[in-house]
Amino acid sequence: MPPLKGEAEPLLPESDEELDQYDLIFLGDVPAGRLSEEDMKRLVEFVRVRGGGLVLVDGARRHLAGYDDTEAAALMPVSWTPNPQPLPVSKLRPSAAGRDLGALQWSASVAESAATWNELDAPQWIGQVEANPGSEVLLEAIVGEDKHPVLVSHRYGAGKVVYLGFDESWRWRKGREDDPQRRFWLQLADWAAEIPFAAQTKQVALGADRITLDEGGAATLRARLRND
Repeated sequence: MPPLKGEAEPLLPESDEELDQYDLIFLGDVPAGRLSEEDMKRLVEFVRVRGGGLVLVDGARRHLAGYDDTEAAALMPVSWTPNPQPLPVSKLRPSAAGRDLGALQWSASVAESAATWNELDAPQWIGQVEANPGSEVLLEAIVGEDKHPVLVSHRYGAGKVVYLGFDESWRWRKGREDDPQRRFWLQLADWAAEIPFAAQTKQVALGADRITLDEGGAATLRARLRND
């Protein structure tokens, strides 16, 4: 049934069975009040128990900061700094950990990837946050001699949560024949989402990293067990 006039459309699928079909959720600069208390719990369980991925895309309205006072607070890999001031970002640069992450590579060459990051237009706005304990900073905004985290990730239960502190990747398309924006989002989604299991029931999920093997070869097997 479509939402009544003036009624906000639900952000999550209505049933848990429907939600279970997703491997990844993107949550933009949406007020926490758009999610009911029940849906907030379902979002947490989607990551913690289901093993789903969650990408938080911050925006200038700072609505994501409002989730710190909700059921979803434990999901957050960052904390928002009070009274932020405009920051003149000169460029984005992977951290030491981010340089080894395939999702942030533009080329097989480390030097070429670093050169591409230097060429891309910097965002005019970034979320001003601090990485929470246990989180990993993967991409930083360079402001003068300072570095500010803009891509931060942590594991939460069986799943992964990624915070992205800017929403202006569209600037990267300017004057370029390639499409770095599209590549960035595809690589980020592929990394953030859980690798699908080959077979699963409510209690057991099984998967392997390959379906054929040569004699003497090896495969990585994954299993998940969960109770009611």
